[in-house]
Amino acid sequence: MPLVTVELGHGVRAHGCTSCRWTFLPPRAWTRIFDDPGLAATIERHVPVPTILVEGVLPLMSCPTCGTEMDRARFAATSNIVIDTCRLLHGVWLDTGDIAKVLAYAEHKARIGEKAAVREAEDEWVRSERTREAERLRLAMELEREEARVPRPVGMQFATAFVLLVGGVILVVFGLRLIGASCSPRGRDEPIVVPEETPASDDSAQPQ
Repeated sequence: MPLVTVELGHGVRAHGCTSCRWTFLPPRAWTRIFDDPGLAATIERHVPVPTILVEGVLPLMSCPTCGTEMDRARFAATSNIVIDTCRLLHGVWLDTGDIAKVLAYAEHKARIGEKAAVREAEDEWVRSERTREAERLRLAMELEREEARVPRPVGMQFATAFVLLVGGVILVVFGLRLIGASCSPRGRDEPIVVPEETPASDDSAQPQ
């Protein structure tokens, strides 16, 4: 991983990756930036923008101090700023352009309080989900329109029409048979025969 070192004064250094433009901030550098927010612009000037941008999700970074894979999380738990943190507390990786955002969000959260920050994060999540759902719906509608514009093979069209025609004929014939059975004259005029009741035998009335 090609790194450039950025001097922050008082013996404090940050390290920027020239491939992904993320910056590694050891604990002292992290504290130094919060004490002097202007250093964020200094780091941005010294960490060049990569000529080949990484598409998609960036793999988890490794700690340049201990070499272990780091954990990914949101800064302050409620922001949209992604950071990778060393499990042994050697420092954090974050996008160089997000350093100023970290400082701004820390000030914002301190001003509005924890509960308000949590509500903001929940509202932002709901808005993002609605946006993603709308995008999925738009893509599905575009795909449906594209499929409608593509003509089906002639053989498939003929087979579909034939199946529909045969099915319609079967339904008509079956319906006519049902109507004929229900409207038959014999069925209307045939009398209803009720069997006569046979009186029960009374054994007590017979002579002994």
